[in-house]
Amino acid sequence: MIDMKRILLLTVFVLALSFGSNAQTYLRIMDPTNGNAVVNDAYITVQGTPGGTGGVGELEHELLIKNISGQSLDIKVTRTELDVAPNTKNTTCWYICPLYVTAGDQPVLESAFTETIADQDTNDTFVAHHRPEGVDGCSLMKYEFWDVNDPQKSEVVYIKFLHNTGSVDCSTLDVAEYNEDLNKVSVYPNPATTAVKINIENNYNITSLVIVDMLGKTVKTIDATNVNGVKSVDVSNLNKGFYFVKVMNGSNILKSKKLMIN
Repeated sequence: MIDMKRILLLTVFVLALSFGSNAQTYLRIMDPTNGNAVVNDAYITVQGTPGGTGGVGELEHELLIKNISGQSLDIKVTRTELDVAPNTKNTTCWYICPLYVTAGDQPVLESAFTETIADQDTNDTFVAHHRPEGVDGCSLMKYEFWDVNDPQKSEVVYIKFLHNTGSVDCSTLDVAEYNEDLNKVSVYPNPATTAVKINIENNYNITSLVIVDMLGKTVKTIDATNVNGVKSVDVSNLNKGFYFVKVMNGSNILKSKKLMIN
């Protein structure tokens, strides 16, 4: 007689292998302040004080990016302000350190330079900088590292900059971004040509969809208050290139998705 329990266990094992093989990691994000621990999709907390203006009390954090894709990759990094205290400043070093920007001026910012990382090599040029400028509060940033030749090859990490004295509650910074049961958003086709479909599942506090270019300029805003399904958006008037679809709750960015227009 066939042992049905063994067959069931074997089936589950084969399915697990099948699903696991589809979840490829291209880049390994490592935290040198924590023994080079792998921090893909993780939160990192950087604790500080409000400090003063002009860089006094500045918070920063370095990360190492290792290419484990099996081929050379041309990597950029995109910084997204998910929930950032007003009047603070930040910059993202990737090969060079650009000028600081004030929170809200460029909510989504792409690095100006591309770093080519050979297979199994590690890049050590990334540093995230945050200047509290005397503001008592906390700020959450998302950093996405992606291949310019294939944007689907990407990995993300989140950094919380805590510059509070205890009067501001920073415990909810991660709720909107990490609740997997809420605000599931997909964008297709990607690349797009004349139109793109944005599918929203389990809409929770989404008020609008905003498409911005690589300079952070808003090129299209779509009301999404009552959207729970597919929303078709005309992009025929947009120039070819990379954009970001920001999923908004008022002025707060809940999520951001890359979009390429061909």
